[in-house]
Amino acid sequence: MTEQHDSLQAAMRPITESYEQLQNSVENNDARAAWKYADARSRDLVESYRALKDDPRYTPEHKAEQAWAAYEKTGHQIKTSKEKARELLEKEATYNEEMSIPRPRGESLKVGSAERLLAGLGEDDPWVLRRWTPRGR
Repeated sequence: MTEQHDSLQAAMRPITESYEQLQNSVENNDARAAWKYADARSRDLVESYRALKDDPRYTPEHKAEQAWAAYEKTGHQIKTSKEKARELLEKEATYNEEMSIPRPRGESLKVGSAERLLAGLGEDDPWVLRRWTPRGR
């Protein structure tokens, strides 16, 4: 019982990890790489915006054109990489959630047939009784 209590207490504590620690804690190498790539490209884009803003040599129109060109060049890469990271992380989370549900060895959570599902429910299950009992009873 104390083990459950300890894990509950741990779950209720505020997150103290930094963004980088959280990013580095991702187990899926492809997801972590896609996330870091998107962050690096986003950081580069922001830096190019700052450099343009602070450069007194250019007119505001030229700065706007250069900023838009920089976005056009890397915006799609950033978006694609973020989507890839999200999909991989969601897939991993779904898998981990499924694997956390206890079940008999060799049994899947997905039932392939109605007969198997009904057999698993049991004859005295209220849903089975309602579904398969004639209405006149």
